[in-house]
Amino acid sequence: MQGRARDAALPDGDRSPLSPDVEDQPRDVAAEDALLRRVINRADFLEWHADWGRWVPSPGAVQFDPDGMSTFVERFLQEKGQGAADVGTAGGTKSLEPVFAVTADHARSLDFGVAHTRDNRSSIGYAHASVTRPEGQSTGDFKSARSQLAQSMTLVHGTITVEPPDGA
Repeated sequence: MQGRARDAALPDGDRSPLSPDVEDQPRDVAAEDALLRRVINRADFLEWHADWGRWVPSPGAVQFDPDGMSTFVERFLQEKGQGAADVGTAGGTKSLEPVFAVTADHARSLDFGVAHTRDNRSSIGYAHASVTRPEGQSTGDFKSARSQLAQSMTLVHGTITVEPPDGA
């Protein structure tokens, strides 16, 4: 594997093909780390939570593919001078999408797995983390936990442009 880190034993910063690429190595996601999730700014991806008087992602916005649900670790972004605004425009979106956050600890308390899973397809992919469904979890338990996860997410960046329901 071609490493990016400078190898002091080689002249002029040449890189050894045997040096590990430190930035490609998985990192620990701490309990207090905020996981950031971009949500499409449309009514079918957002729900008004009347009890709390705020928007939360809908189940459609908290979809799990076989690799899990994509998020970004805020601390990893901040280490490189980036943040939630960069998540809101990731993937070449022309308009800022709302970004919601939940702690890794809360996701884990609902039995979801959380792991750093670098994704080099994006300029912020170095901070990518997957939230994964527990093996063997029943569909009903998964839907309940996914709903709890979505309802616990808070808006940290962007503006919701969807009109709230009447009386909200």
